[in-house]
Amino acid sequence: MSIKTEEFAERFAGLVRGMSNDEVDALFAALGQVRLRAGETLLAYGRPSDTLYLVWEGKLAITLDAGGETVALGEASPGQWIGEVSLIEPGPASVTVTVLQDCTLLTCSHGDFERFGEKQPKAASAMHRILSNGLATRIRSSSTSVIAYDGEGRLILEQPSKTEKHRLRRLLGRLLGAGEGKIDLKELLRKTPALQGLGETELSALDHAMLVERYPDGHVFIKEGEPPGSIFLIIEGEVRVTTKLHGQSGVHVDHTMGPGEIFGLIGLIEHVRRTATCTAAGPVVVASLPSSAFTFLYNMHASLGYCFQRLVAVQLARDARKLNSVVLQALRDVLKGNIREGAPPCE
Repeated sequence: MSIKTEEFAERFAGLVRGMSNDEVDALFAALGQVRLRAGETLLAYGRPSDTLYLVWEGKLAITLDAGGETVALGEASPGQWIGEVSLIEPGPASVTVTVLQDCTLLTCSHGDFERFGEKQPKAASAMHRILSNGLATRIRSSSTSVIAYDGEGRLILEQPSKTEKHRLRRLLGRLLGAGEGKIDLKELLRKTPALQGLGETELSALDHAMLVERYPDGHVFIKEGEPPGSIFLIIEGEVRVTTKLHGQSGVHVDHTMGPGEIFGLIGLIEHVRRTATCTAAGPVVVASLPSSAFTFLYNMHASLGYCFQRLVAVQLARDARKLNSVVLQALRDVLKGNIREGAPPCE
């Protein structure tokens, strides 16, 4: 099928938002194309995947499977896309995607996108931010859903009642509060994969933008419900992540983070209110990067903006994979009878 760049830009306006005409042309030139018939499987849960699929025409079903039962997560139609997690960080597919109606898909592999980022770092950074925003929204939405049956006996995700939310808020805190980085501040500049290839100018700019300070036991970095500000990297010591239990005055300790771990990423990307409280568990040394500094660096240094945005996107991709694993385990619990239909999930 012959597709013009102008048609592509119009149909996927949300994906190319902020790109110049030349950047859109470069992205379109990097895309492949594939056609599938109804009934074919595009992605199978757990199988290796590294590609973003843009739906040009047709319709696809997105599901999670376990023990012969299926959780319906949604559908993808023209103008939407599937596979951003695998594009950002190749790995096992988080869902199963099957073709409902004959479809034409535009494709972008991880390698293709990396090469596009090398040539067009500003455009790639903008695209990373858009994909990250979508992941963050999906994580928050899915993290406050539960397994239930629809009118036709199929398992679906639905919004929980108020009495069910206290268990799910703990999941939300785990998914949105902390990262998985395994580096300290010194390694951040040269050994973080997302920062590989940066020049001395960009590395120096990031080094100067991050503020390193010592904090006493009990210092609160992030308070649940407050507007976002900075993101933080732990250099020494530990930080406790807690959330309030629904309808109770106490708190629940979700987990403790240590050196090399990052927290506060989602707030930086989407400017959403904090979903957990992060407190120093003893004396700590932490590096912080205010959102204003990130915006400044993003605008001043295209390569740095792209690399750091990719780091954030990778974290969101990992969180999305974790979330799908939790949903799949909940489905298995339903099938085993550990969660009664129509009743709140067991603790």
